[in-house]
Amino acid sequence: MTLLNPLKKGLLLYGDASQEPRSAAALVEYGNAYQEAGRPNDALDFYSQAGYEEGIEEIARGAQQEGDYFLFHRAAVLTGKEPETGDLKALAENALKKGWLVFARQAFEAAGDKKGIKRVEGELDTAGFVPKEAPSES
Repeated sequence: MTLLNPLKKGLLLYGDASQEPRSAAALVEYGNAYQEAGRPNDALDFYSQAGYEEGIEEIARGAQQEGDYFLFHRAAVLTGKEPETGDLKALAENALKKGWLVFARQAFEAAGDKKGIKRVEGELDTAGFVPKEAPSES
C-alpha cells in the first residue's frame, strides 16, 4: 500500500463534502502501512479514526520501549487510559539510556517521581543545558 500525500491522507481520514471517510477496516490497513513504514504518528491518526484500540496500544508499547514520551502520551490520550506509574518510569529509564533527557524528565514528572526528575535535571546541568546565572543586561 502506498503512503499518501497529506491532502489525500486528510480526505481519507475525515472526508469532505463530496465523500465520506473510509471504512474502519480501510483506515486500519492504512495505519498498518504507516506503522510498517516507521511512521507511528501517522499510524495513530488512522487507528484513532478507525477506533482501533489494539493498534494504538501497540504503538504505546513501542513508544515506551523506545523512550518516546510524547508518542506514548498521545497514544494514552487516544485510548483515554491513564498511564501507570511503572510504565512511565520504565519509559523514562529507556529515554535516559538514549540521552533523551527532555523525554525522560516529562515521563518522570508524569509519574510523580521527584528523584527521577532530580536525576535528569542533574544530567541537564552537567551537559550545560541549565544556565548558571542569568545574563546581565548591558
